[in-house]
Amino acid sequence: MQPRYFIAGDWGTSSCCLYLFENGPQQSRAIDQKNALGAAKLKGQDIEAYFFKQVADWLNQYPIKYVVLSGMVGSSIGWQEAGYAVCPADQDDFLAQSVRFTARSLQITILGGLKTRNPLGLCDTMRGEEVQLLGVSSLYGAHTDAQKNVVAITPGTHNKWSIINGGRVDTFFTNYTGELYSVLDQYSILTATDQSERLEQDSFIDGVKTARNTQADTMSLLFSVRAKQLVDTKAPTCASSYLLGLIVGQDLKSGLALIEPIQKNLSSMVVIGRSGISQSYQTALTLFGVRAILADPDEVFKHAYPILFNTEYKLAAQSTNDA
Repeated sequence: MQPRYFIAGDWGTSSCCLYLFENGPQQSRAIDQKNALGAAKLKGQDIEAYFFKQVADWLNQYPIKYVVLSGMVGSSIGWQEAGYAVCPADQDDFLAQSVRFTARSLQITILGGLKTRNPLGLCDTMRGEEVQLLGVSSLYGAHTDAQKNVVAITPGTHNKWSIINGGRVDTFFTNYTGELYSVLDQYSILTATDQSERLEQDSFIDGVKTARNTQADTMSLLFSVRAKQLVDTKAPTCASSYLLGLIVGQDLKSGLALIEPIQKNLSSMVVIGRSGISQSYQTALTLFGVRAILADPDEVFKHAYPILFNTEYKLAAQSTNDA
């Protein structure tokens, strides 16, 4: 009999989201979720002990035997290290790279990630986003461009651009956007120390257009954040928004240029992200003539994890029978 309950979760570098699923005969549904610390923020804590502390109430209330995790929990800073499937790759490929073990009577699967030679010919890797891409392909494939390709981006610490074809990730590349913005905004002289967290829309759009309209690269544009305050007398509170616009604009300009030889005449793409950053990317993409279809990460994960769990459970049952 197939398990009725299971835990799944995206355990990334900076954050972790865990879901409790009820596995019904027709479909699975998430009945609860928790947010926790990312792998890099645990600072030497015992990851196994931390995980069991987070889900203790679920384990006390429900007969759970299986856990499926993805993301940096499977990296060298995570719980146990899983391998990488080579693109082009689908769910069977990264399931084959998973690491499986038992902890406190739970059967744990940590999913493998993906690696590729990106369109620049450089090595590239991802962990966690491959689950989102599986969900996106299933949920949004019919709403995107021709040739059955889905182009998706996942704005965040390290923005991934991916090309998906029928559930298979053909290739991807990473733009170093979120972390670059965070470091410059917090530690450089470009912005004031008393910045508001509220996005100033006009300044953001100004930054995007500046990046779009020039052939210069990011290094040549960054000091304009400072100069605008000194020469153009722009308010210091606008500086962070303008900086974000510059970096997002450069991300889109370089990313679309790399995509163009693979996906001609791109008119729409999927942006996987929570409301603030995904809406900023939607605004910026409009300035590049591309329609953004917004995908909520929770919706995508809730769709993808049951697919992966049911495949993984069948593999486990088959392995037991073969033995």
